[in-house]
Amino acid sequence: MARLLELFGELRPPPLSSDALAVKALGRGSCVWMGKDEQSRPVVLIEARQDLDRSSGIVLRNLSFEPWASCRITEVGGSSREINACVIRCTAPEKELHEHFMRAFSPSCEGLGSQPTVSEVALVVEKLIEVFQALTEPPGDSVQGLWAELLLISNARDIELATESWQPRARSLVDFQSGRTGIEVKSCLGNIRQHRFKLAQLQPPEGSVRLIFSVMLTSRPTGASIPDLWNTIEERLRDRPGLRDRVAVRIAQTLGDDWRRAHSRRFDVATAIGSIVVLRADQIPRVGEDAEPGISDIEFAVDLSAVPPASRRELAQGDALLSSLWPQNTPDVTAARK
Repeated sequence: MARLLELFGELRPPPLSSDALAVKALGRGSCVWMGKDEQSRPVVLIEARQDLDRSSGIVLRNLSFEPWASCRITEVGGSSREINACVIRCTAPEKELHEHFMRAFSPSCEGLGSQPTVSEVALVVEKLIEVFQALTEPPGDSVQGLWAELLLISNARDIELATESWQPRARSLVDFQSGRTGIEVKSCLGNIRQHRFKLAQLQPPEGSVRLIFSVMLTSRPTGASIPDLWNTIEERLRDRPGLRDRVAVRIAQTLGDDWRRAHSRRFDVATAIGSIVVLRADQIPRVGEDAEPGISDIEFAVDLSAVPPASRRELAQGDALLSSLWPQNTPDVTAARK
């Protein structure tokens, strides 16, 4: 779990009608303080040095940045001191956005030096602004689709490779790309393995490998949510704040303004992993390859129940990305049928 989120859960809000904040330092000697205001909203204070390139304040719909403020900090034991700090607030009332604020901001805060300048703090706030702006845009994919991708990352043998290979939705036809291997993740609910494809997803460049990970999901109130899978990823990437930052941005870009549903949609992890089948793109039925040149963005649904699965033994050997994402407890169906 993100360190800021952990600290926030340990804080009690100050009395109502007060200007005080309940705060805890990110660590011994840290310049970052996690705070909670009287309305239980998260506030981050970052002790900073004034520089010539001092940033101006920013006020967005759910986020504000005050680059220079004088604050009195009362530390454990009752001693107080004045600090000059940048103040970053999540002003939204929704707890889901509070959580996203702390998860997205924690990697940058953990990577700050002991005495950052206001300009340096402003640069990391820009990343947070990118996340919050993404959460106001239309979704890049469904909550269900994002859940399936996070499932693979959270269970990857090489989670750093999986995270680095995770592609921005707006610029790629596949979800993961490393070298010549491209992997598209498809998910569905119910008992029929049916997915929607763009024709271009099944037409990889010459010399490349294009594979489809098909995941069948089962809704379950006791299942895992997107924040649950995100927790697992954060723990495994605890020492890689840059990759955790990448995950936060990608999740925001995918969820868009559908972020509320990230907490309410839950699926069974064991069932999903057990359902995974890997398919070669060139084995999947398609239409439109003989279409006129002026026709583009051809999209169709395919029932994959009869499509033969790919062989782990033939494909995964020597392919780091495929070996990492292909769950080890998923049987090699092709080998089993021989």
